[in-house]
Amino acid sequence: MLAGAAALPLQNTATFDIGFTVRLSHLLFGAALVVGLPFALRGFRLLPPWVRWSAVGLLATYVVVTATSDLATVAGTPRGGSVRAAVYLADLLLGVALLCIVPGLWRGLRALQPLLLAVTFGAGVAALYALWQWPAQHYGLPLADVLTTRDSNAITEAGAQGSGLLGWERARGTFLEPHFLGAFMSGAAPLAVLAAAQARGVVRVLCLVAAAATLGALLVSSSAPAYAGLGIAAIVAAAAWAIGSGRPRLAAIAAGGAFAALLAAPTLVAAPEILTAVTGRDAVTLTATADFRKQTWNRVLDLWAVQPAGGYGAGQSSVQLSLVTQGPTAPGLNSAQGLWASSLVDVGLVGFGFWVALFGAALALTLRSAWSRPSLETSMLLLALVAGICSALVATDRLDLRIWLLLGLVAAADATRTTTPTR
Repeated sequence: MLAGAAALPLQNTATFDIGFTVRLSHLLFGAALVVGLPFALRGFRLLPPWVRWSAVGLLATYVVVTATSDLATVAGTPRGGSVRAAVYLADLLLGVALLCIVPGLWRGLRALQPLLLAVTFGAGVAALYALWQWPAQHYGLPLADVLTTRDSNAITEAGAQGSGLLGWERARGTFLEPHFLGAFMSGAAPLAVLAAAQARGVVRVLCLVAAAATLGALLVSSSAPAYAGLGIAAIVAAAAWAIGSGRPRLAAIAAGGAFAALLAAPTLVAAPEILTAVTGRDAVTLTATADFRKQTWNRVLDLWAVQPAGGYGAGQSSVQLSLVTQGPTAPGLNSAQGLWASSLVDVGLVGFGFWVALFGAALALTLRSAWSRPSLETSMLLLALVAGICSALVATDRLDLRIWLLLGLVAAADATRTTTPTR
């Protein structure tokens, strides 16, 4: 488990291709779940009921919809073939099992320190590489690109990522795109601070260095969604801490700021050039990226409207989009540009509702901890969770294992509350 947590940043590096990309973290977590099946079962019983049955309902919905659907395929790419649904279901099962095994191994926020240190170590090393890559790309230095994964278009090395800070090419680190680097680091930075708060001596210093590196990597990714997600998460965490600490004036200011930030989010999509000064990217590039996402989401809604309740089956969002935009022999696959969009096409309103229930339950648990035990640790956990959910909504078509691990952290931190009687 610890090795898998440390290997999470190796998203598109040190991987191998068997028609689908296999990552080191998948192998390590899979091995841990085979060896530690009793702990996963124990953790399942320890999950808060709302989290437990949301996860079970989500998995069951994907299985039933996929089994009863006429799955479409794309002949031009193996990733769009007949095994795509099985791969997606296996990935979902791995994520749910990961959610279960974390509270089965560790209970209570303090007991999670080994896992937090493993995540911090992996994120810190990956962040330091991203900070090296940023000038390495500009000056032609060694190790400017270490990607090994073929993307959905069968391209191993990512193309030019556009200019960011100082006009240099944006860093992508061990990820295929800067957007994915920024999404990962926005959630890793709070966990590094949380690990530092629990550590002492040299270990604390190293955790703080890792936290600073993750923020630096986030900066050089020049990812507007990652910036916005972390900003919203920070305001929400500040509001929760102020409420729990009994500071009504600060709570009112922070809560008002969180509400304003949520209202402003659609504005950033409609007018992304506002973020030019923050990200260092030019207005034309930001507008083109936002327009591409909006066009994709419009196509997603058109597909969803055909089968709104149940959807088309696991992994079908990319296939259906590719058939609409490229035809039956598409050389690559389109992305739905976010979990909310892919889930609507894959499993319709029913599956989307289970995602909302799962995320809502995790947020409720973390908010309860932040209010009842206001501290730096509970605030950072809430910050990481909100940033992770924000990134998942606009980043990938599947919930990344790092978010499943984070949900497990939330459940494990709450486990002592559900198993220890209160006075």
